[in-house]
Amino acid sequence: MSYYPPSAGFQGASQQPYPFGGAFTSGYPQPQANVSMPEPFSGGLAPSYPVPGSGSSIPSHPQSYPGGYMGVSPVPGMVSQPPVAMPSYQSAHMGSCASYPPQSSYPAFASSASVYPPMMGPGPAGYGVPGAPVGAYSLPPAMAAPCVQSGYQATSAVPIGTSLVQGHGTIRPHGMFNVEEDCKVLRKAMKGFGTDEKTIIDLISRRTNSHRQQIRNLYKTMYGRDLVHDLSSELSFKFKQTVLALMMSPAEYDAEELNKAIRYLGTDEETLVEILCTRTNQQLNEIKSVYRRLYNRELERDLIGDTSGHFRRLIVSLSTGGRREDGYVDIQRARMDAMELYQAGERRWGTDESKFNQILCSQSHAQLQAVFEEYKRVAHRTIEQSLRNEMSGELLMGMLAIVSVVQNPRRYFAERLHRALRGVGTNDDALIRVIVSRSEVDLVEIKHEFQYAYGQTLEAFIADDTSGDYKKMLLAIVRGY
Repeated sequence: MSYYPPSAGFQGASQQPYPFGGAFTSGYPQPQANVSMPEPFSGGLAPSYPVPGSGSSIPSHPQSYPGGYMGVSPVPGMVSQPPVAMPSYQSAHMGSCASYPPQSSYPAFASSASVYPPMMGPGPAGYGVPGAPVGAYSLPPAMAAPCVQSGYQATSAVPIGTSLVQGHGTIRPHGMFNVEEDCKVLRKAMKGFGTDEKTIIDLISRRTNSHRQQIRNLYKTMYGRDLVHDLSSELSFKFKQTVLALMMSPAEYDAEELNKAIRYLGTDEETLVEILCTRTNQQLNEIKSVYRRLYNRELERDLIGDTSGHFRRLIVSLSTGGRREDGYVDIQRARMDAMELYQAGERRWGTDESKFNQILCSQSHAQLQAVFEEYKRVAHRTIEQSLRNEMSGELLMGMLAIVSVVQNPRRYFAERLHRALRGVGTNDDALIRVIVSRSEVDLVEIKHEFQYAYGQTLEAFIADDTSGDYKKMLLAIVRGY
């Protein structure tokens, strides 16, 4: 029995909507042939399934996906949303694969504007292009890939990993944005005796990064003063750290966090893995450029000097920004890679870590999802179980992070937030970094994953673990407006 849903687009198959938000469930009834159904989303009809007895060798029943569509857990009370199709990946980029129908295992839907309005505007400074969805950043052109038929239709798919899937941020463009007026409000809040922290929180938490960069530039023009310096001198402790993080461009903030992770005694390996695993190739290249400008050093050289062994090779591989970002899924290649991973670990004495590094750091997220499914067929266990049996320490942490991001990036960030908040003390650096970096990308989905996984809202955790203006700022970002 196949581990993949059957391909869509067969003649005589019905156009049947999924029961909710694009999630596959085991209880979904068999579609009826030649029955027209209304469009479930603004993006058009959902993928259809072949009619039994139509002569196709593809199984005609939808597959069950535990936990929901592509690992996204259903959330009680949440308005279900289908995965969002990225505008840069259309049939025009499919090359020789364009004649084949899309595989329903990786469908592409348009977002439902009635629930989450699109966030259009200039991209955050340091990433993206003007006019791109805020927080989504710009996408590279699709890469060429061979079309392989081995029991499945050769397919193309929307990239589903990391930041390539547009989610919904809690910070959205302000409809009445006036950069000059905002500069005046901030200056008044910091001028004279005392500081109006409430005004600073209300304004900065309601402006996108692009708008904050405009405020930062005009503020210096109007007053001959550096806004970041003024904020730094007026604020203190973690509240200041959060505000300053918001005032940096995304690339500047990532570069600073990477430098902070390696410049002190000891290395913060989790921060290195978090950033390098969850940024696109374009973002990684811009981070390296900004790192060079800020510190007059090469990021790769600093990473090599502060890490060792197989973990060093993993980090360097991730930092190159060379992962495939096309959406093509080659099933035959996935089967071969799954067998190679099995032979590099479970089937031999010792582990060939370089083989895991080669496959997990170079293949696209869509391809890796297929590899992991094929691996379960070969090894009769999940890739995570095999990694825990074969590796340890920082290398295991890094490999598991890649797998988690590939399967469900929002769940990965929810877990990072939970680890930062649980137990005695709070990992404020990780808490601030995740909330700030995802505030315009997919923090809405991360909140839903957090509540589903831990039975309590992210806001409640933050309110219990933080205090003062620091708490107010974090809650303002998480709640949005």
